[in-house]
Amino acid sequence: MEPNCGVCKSVGFFTKAIEVDHIRSMRDGGAPFDHKNLRSLCKRHHSQKTIMVDGQHSGSGKLLVTTGADGFPIHIEQPRSIVRAPKKFT
Repeated sequence: MEPNCGVCKSVGFFTKAIEVDHIRSMRDGGAPFDHKNLRSLCKRHHSQKTIMVDGQHSGSGKLLVTTGADGFPIHIEQPRSIVRAPKKFT
């Protein structure tokens, strides 16, 4: 229904949306097919929102970036897989 990313659009950019986001996640009781609970996002913003909500990363080894409502980063941290201690061989 909306061809542009909602976050990009809110800061004056028009980026093609390629993913649909559940505003309130289904895990938290959000309706999966309610149009009021869906919004169009670009890949970047959907990934960032998922990281913020889930508090995890995809295991890709990339930095975790938390963004504010404007889509700009406000916190960056190393993924857990990088900071864990090395395995000991016996």
